[in-house]
Parts: sequence; C-alpha cells; structure tokens
Amino acid sequence: MDEEEETLLEKALVIEGDFTNYDPTEPPTNGHEYLLSVRNEARSYPDVVAVPINRSKFKKQTVYVAEDVKPEISNSFLPSEEWQLWQCEQLDKVRADIATKRDSMNTQIIGSRKDKVPTEDAQESVWFNYCFDDNHHEEKYPFLFEVLQLSQTSLNNLLAYFCNWLQEGKISFTHSTCQWLYAFFCCLEIPLLPDTCCSLRRIAQEAVNVRSKLQEFNEENLIRLNLIICIVGKYFRQIDLADN
Repeated sequence: MDEEEETLLEKALVIEGDFTNYDPTEPPTNGHEYLLSVRNEARSYPDVVAVPINRSKFKKQTVYVAEDVKPEISNSFLPSEEWQLWQCEQLDKVRADIATKRDSMNTQIIGSRKDKVPTEDAQESVWFNYCFDDNHHEEKYPFLFEVLQLSQTSLNNLLAYFCNWLQEGKISFTHSTCQWLYAFFCCLEIPLLPDTCCSLRRIAQEAVNVRSKLQEFNEENLIRLNLIICIVGKYFRQIDLADN
C-alpha cells in the first residue's frame, strides 16, 4: 500500500514520536515500535488476497436426497381439476369467515360441549382424549367455539400429533378425523411455519399411501382422502403431492 492509498484510509491508531533510529529488523521495544512493525508487515501483503480452492472436491456428489415417488393409482380414483378448484375456493371462503369471527370474538366463549380446550403445553395424551373417545365407542367432532380458541402453537402441535397417531395406527381417516383436520386447515395462518409444512406433508403422504391400497371404489372414503390431498397439495402449495 503506497502513501497516497494510506492517506485515504482513516487511521485507527495514530503513531506519534521520532522513529528515525527505528530498526524494523529488531524486535520492538515499546508499543509505538510494535505498531510500526505491524504497519510495515501489512505493506508487504497485496491489497487483495484470494484463497486457492481445490475444486476437484466438488466434482463428486456427496449428498443424495431421494425424490418422493407417489404410488400408482387408477385414474378413476383421482379427482378432477374442477373438483379440486371448487374445494380450494370453498376452503378459502371458510377461512375468511373464521378469521372474521376470530377478530370479533369475545374473550368468553359459551359452547354446548363440557370439555375444556387444553392449554398449549398440554401433553399429547390429553389432546388425544380431547379429540377422540378412548374406547372408540363414540366419535367426537370439532365445534366452532373450540376451533376459535386454538392458538397457532396448539394447531402446530395438533397437526404433529395427528401425524403420529395416523402413522402409529391409533386413528385412521374416518369422518371425525377428517373433520378435525379440516378444522385445523381452516385456522392455519399463512405463510406456514416449516414444522407446520412438514406435518401437512406427512398427513398428505399418509393419505396418498392409504388411497393407493384401496381395493375397491368406496366413494365416502375416497372423497375424504382426495380432499386431504387436494388441500395440502393445491391450497397449501405442496405441488409435488397434488393430483394433476
């Protein structure tokens, strides 16, 4: 660095004193001489230093991420584009209505169900007993006054729990299960959190797998599965899982 370039830079430490007898080859004896030695050493380096890169290390692929392959299924089991579009439009209307009700909701909500909505930090078992009957003798369904009380934290936790319960076989895509899922879909805020998006994808993938194992055309079961896949794939933009 020459003197002209140096004058353009603001000095961090001003070195004062008479250094006519300073010998840069000798070890510094005080702070000023040390700063001079640092300055002299800096002048010996180029203004721009580039680190050489061994690009041969980048020639081989070190990470492999397998692409999810959807199971093959008969076209007769797949919904039409018109049906999927209509379902997304209906969900959008319900979401807008729920958002309006939530904004104008009173702090006290009176409902017909005696169960108290669990808190955000409630255990997984508490949520399971709240959403489902332990002995599976009676199906429970979500009520609007309950759904309006669910925070985003509770919704995210519930979606993760439903993923686990579906994959563990504790629940299946019954009428009540899908109603709970639809209620959650109506209340999720966009943009989605990464964990929420992961849970939605796992639920849709489980629905895809269950649908691929259907041996015969069951309209009621098929509609429920197609609806879950449609909402996750089309509405929440997980396009690789959508039916095209």
